[in-house]
Amino acid sequence: MLGENLGILGIPYCPGGRDPETGLDCWGLAMYLFREHGVELPDLSDYRNAPAISDHMDRVDAPYPVGVPLLVAMRLEGGPVDHVGTCLDGERVIHTTIGSGVHIQKMTARTVRVFLEGVYKWRM
Repeated sequence: MLGENLGILGIPYCPGGRDPETGLDCWGLAMYLFREHGVELPDLSDYRNAPAISDHMDRVDAPYPVGVPLLVAMRLEGGPVDHVGTCLDGERVIHTTIGSGVHIQKMTARTVRVFLEGVYKWRM
């Protein structure tokens, strides 16, 4: 299962964070989890590169495949995608936020569902 190393739960949110020892932002967490499955995501410490990223992803519809790293794209501010998580098992997402750090939520939770833009597979 993706994210079997759940020792990362509770790691604090850190803007631009790429190291679990010091904290992760949402993209840093995705990079970390995808790397566990041999997928190297580009570093998006600034979101100016974000539009080009969509050229490397394919939208996936539910039911979501298990064992495949999937990005969960969210719009927290109502504009373009500004937050990502990683789908764990087709039913849960692991992500990091300012108030909670790295945590898991059900995909059906209101706080995920209302912001959900889509679920994507990275083209290898």
